[in-house]
Amino acid sequence: MKVILAIFLGIITIFVFAIFTNTIMLLNIFPGFVQGDIGNWIGFYGTLIGGLLTLAGVFLTLQFNKKQINEQETIRKEAEARNKNLNTIKILWEIELSLTTLVK
Repeated sequence: MKVILAIFLGIITIFVFAIFTNTIMLLNIFPGFVQGDIGNWIGFYGTLIGGLLTLAGVFLTLQFNKKQINEQETIRKEAEARNKNLNTIKILWEIELSLTTLVK
């Protein structure tokens, strides 16, 4: 949840910077200091936002895969323990049958 909030706040911050940059370009506050035109800056911020969204998607995919692997490992360990218990019961049953035949 914290990661999603951080991503959301980061995207909002980038949008605020984009609006700020657009305002600087339109008002020509720093003539000669700011290079490029509005389209270039919008393209830059679009690329930045796209990269962040890609990074967030990869991170969320890794988290999801890690969770699935942990769940599968837990299921495998439980099945292994169950099989071990069944084998132990089988061996004990065979010993009991052997002892019963020896007593007869």
